[in-house]
Amino acid sequence: FGQPKFSREAIAEFQIVTNLFDITQGRSAGIQVQAITRSGTNNLAGSLYGYFRDDTFNAADPVANRVLPFQNQQVGGSFGGPIRRDRLHYFVSYEYERSPRPIFVQPAVLPSQSWQFETTEKQNSLMGRVDAVLSDKSHLTVRSSYWDFENPFDASVTAHPSQTPRRTRQSYNVLATWSRVLNPNMVQEIKAGYNNFNWANLLAVPQMAGTWNYVFPSLTIGGARNFPQRFKQHLGSARYDLSWHRERHDFKIGAEFMGWRDDGEWHLGERGEFFFSSRPPDLDRRFPRDAWNNPAAWDVSGLDSRILRFDQSVGNWDVDIPRPTFAVWFGDTWRIRDRFTLNYGVRWDDDVGATDPPDVDNFTEFEPFGGPLFKTGIKDHNNVAPRVGFVWNVTGTNDFVVRGGSGHFYSIPVSNVTFSQQSFGNRIKFNSFQNDGGPGFIFDPTRGFTGEQIQSGASAPQFARVIAHDYVMPYTWQNSIGFQKQVGPVMAVEADLTYWKLYNAVRGRDPNLFFNPATGYNFNPNPSNGVCPPLGAGRVVLCRPDQRWSEVFWMESTGWARYAGLSTALTRRLQNNFQGGVTYTLMFLKKETPNSFFPSHNNQFDLDDDYARAADFQRHTLRVHGLYRLPWDISVSGVYFYGSGNYFPTTVAGVPFGVTQGVNRFNAGAPITIPSSAGNRFDGPQVIGTGETVPRNALRGQALHKVDFRVTKDVRLSGDVRISGIVEVFNLFNHDNFGNYNGVVNTATFGNPRQSSGNAYTPRSAQFGFRVSF
Repeated sequence: FGQPKFSREAIAEFQIVTNLFDITQGRSAGIQVQAITRSGTNNLAGSLYGYFRDDTFNAADPVANRVLPFQNQQVGGSFGGPIRRDRLHYFVSYEYERSPRPIFVQPAVLPSQSWQFETTEKQNSLMGRVDAVLSDKSHLTVRSSYWDFENPFDASVTAHPSQTPRRTRQSYNVLATWSRVLNPNMVQEIKAGYNNFNWANLLAVPQMAGTWNYVFPSLTIGGARNFPQRFKQHLGSARYDLSWHRERHDFKIGAEFMGWRDDGEWHLGERGEFFFSSRPPDLDRRFPRDAWNNPAAWDVSGLDSRILRFDQSVGNWDVDIPRPTFAVWFGDTWRIRDRFTLNYGVRWDDDVGATDPPDVDNFTEFEPFGGPLFKTGIKDHNNVAPRVGFVWNVTGTNDFVVRGGSGHFYSIPVSNVTFSQQSFGNRIKFNSFQNDGGPGFIFDPTRGFTGEQIQSGASAPQFARVIAHDYVMPYTWQNSIGFQKQVGPVMAVEADLTYWKLYNAVRGRDPNLFFNPATGYNFNPNPSNGVCPPLGAGRVVLCRPDQRWSEVFWMESTGWARYAGLSTALTRRLQNNFQGGVTYTLMFLKKETPNSFFPSHNNQFDLDDDYARAADFQRHTLRVHGLYRLPWDISVSGVYFYGSGNYFPTTVAGVPFGVTQGVNRFNAGAPITIPSSAGNRFDGPQVIGTGETVPRNALRGQALHKVDFRVTKDVRLSGDVRISGIVEVFNLFNHDNFGNYNGVVNTATFGNPRQSSGNAYTPRSAQFGFRVSF
C-alpha cells in the first residue's frame, strides 16, 4: 500500500543497493534503497531543527502566471544517549510537517475552465530505538516507528475537481533484531516484527456522495468510482540470516516468512456511472465552473443518445485477503583468486495468496472460453531466481575494478488484481445497464428493476474483473557490466552499462468482444442501430459473444518491457575544503507495454501495438554537485540538474469502437492537425488522418534545467553545542520546468504544459532553516 516516512534526523545513512545480484534481496523487480536508522551512543547527543518556506520568496508559477500561495513548516528533533554505558543505548526522533499549498486545476477538455484550491498536508513521524549489548557475542535492537499523513483536498491538476479525494495514511511498526556470533567464522541474525499500514481515500466533496458519475471521453465528472475505500495491511514477519566464512568462501543462508493480510472496504461502483460515446459541445454550460461541487445545478437533459451504458454495483464491499509469503536463499561470495571474486546464489519466493484469494465461488460459464470465467487455485510456485556477479581487482591495489553480473528478480502483482478477483468472484454484483434507446434513460437507467432483481444480477449483464487462469509472477532479468577507477588520492570515475527485461507484467484486455475484420478492431458492443453482424439478423442490446457479461477485465501476465542505459560518475572526496561530482546517464532505450490491469490498450485485438517508448524515457540526464567550505564556518553548495525531457501519453478523445475503459488512439473523425507550437516535440505525423492512429507516448516534454543553491553558517555556542543557519534557493535561475502536458491531440491546447506539484518543476522558491546540535 505504501511506505512510511522517517525524519531525516532518524536516518544514519541511505544505502542504494548497487550489487544487483545479492540473493538476500527479493520481491522487487527494480532498484532497492535501504534506510539505516541512527542509534544512541555513550555520549548524550541530539538536535532541534526547523525549515520554513513562504510564497513571499517564490516566483510566479509558469502555468497560472501568478505567484501561488504556498507555505511549508517542518520542525523536529532527536535525542540519544546511554541508559547503561557500553551496554544499553536509546535514540528517539520526532518530526512534524505542515504544508499549506495551492492546486491549479485545468482539465484538458475544459480549456475555458480552471480553478485554484487551497489544501494543507500534515504529517507526523516518530521513531524510537533501543540497542542492547547482551554479551560479547550477542546484540539486540528494538525499533518502533509511527507515521501519519492527511490531505483533505488532494486534487489532480488535470481532472475535474468533483473527483477530488481526501487522503489519509497511517503506519506503525516494531522490529526486533537479535544477532549472535556463533564462532569466529559464523554469525546469525534473527528478525521479527509487525507492520501496520492504513490507507483511506474518501470523497473530499460531500455533495458527490449521492450523485451519479458522468464519464465522457477524457473527462469524468462526479466522485471517484472506487470511493470510499479504507484498507488495512497487517504484516507480521520473521527472518533468519546465517553468514559463514570458510577459507575463500562467504556463504549466506537465509529464510523469511511474512504473515501478510489485507482487509478493508472498497466501494467500487457503488454510486453508479454513465459512460458516453462523445462529449456534448456545450459541456461548459451543462457543468458550469461555479457549480463544480453542486450536482443540482448540472444539466444532463437531452444526453440520452450519447450514453453507451450505466454501471452500478450492489453487494458486500468488504475485502479480506490473506497473503502468506515465503522465501529461502543460498549464496556464496567465492574469492577464486586474490584479484577475482565471484558471487553466486539462488533465491526462491512464493506469495501464496497473490492470485488465489479466498471466497471466490462464481464459476459461471463464459462462452468464449467454453468453461468458467473465474478459477480458483491459481498459484505460481516456480519463482526461482538464480543470480551471479563478479568483481575483478585488475591491478591488485583496489584502484581499478571491473564488475558485472546477471540475475532474475521476482516481484508481485499490484494488490488491485487480488482484490478484484475476490470482489467480483463473490462479494458484489456489478450490473451494466445498456442504453435501451428509450427516452429518459439518463434519469431512470435501471428501468424499474426491483432491488431483488438488481441484487441477483438478473436485471442486466455483469461487469467483471478476473485473474487469467495461467497468471504467473512478474520478474526482471537484470544484467550489468562496468568499472570503477581511482584517479589520484581523492577522485574516482565509474561507469556501468545496464540492460534489463521485464517479463510477465500485468496487462488487461476484454475477451468479451467480437472481432471486426473490416476495421481490425472490435465490433461496437453497444450498436446504435441494435444490429450485431456476428449474431446474424435481428436487433440486440449487447453485441458481445456472451451477453450475460458486459466488459470483462481479463488481467493477464503477458506484458513486457526493456531498458538499456549507460550511467557514469566522477566523484571527488572532500579535500582542501572542496568536494563534488558529476553523474551522467545516457538512456539508449526504454520500451514497454502498458503496465495496467485495466484494458488500457488502443486495440483489444492487437495488444502488442501498444509496445512503445516508455513515458519516463529521458535520453540525457546530467547532475553536477559541489560543496565548498569557506572561512568563518560558512559552507556553500549547489546542484545543477539537466534532463533532455520525458515523453507523455498521447491519445484521441473519443470512443470510436465503444470500449470505454481503453485508451483510444484511433482518429475516427476529421483529420487532426498538430499545432505548430507542439509540432517539433511530437514524434509522429503532423496530420493524423481519418482512420489513422496516434503514436503512443509521442509528446516530448521540454528540457529541464534546475540549479539549487545552499548556504550554511555554523556558530559554536559552548562545548559541543552548535547552531547552523541555512538558506536554500530552489530553481535559482527560475527556469520554466514542466512535469505535465496536455496529451489529447484533438483538443485546442494539445502540447500545452499543465501544473505539476513535483518539486523538480516548481518556480524559484526559498527555504530558511536552523539546526541546533549538541
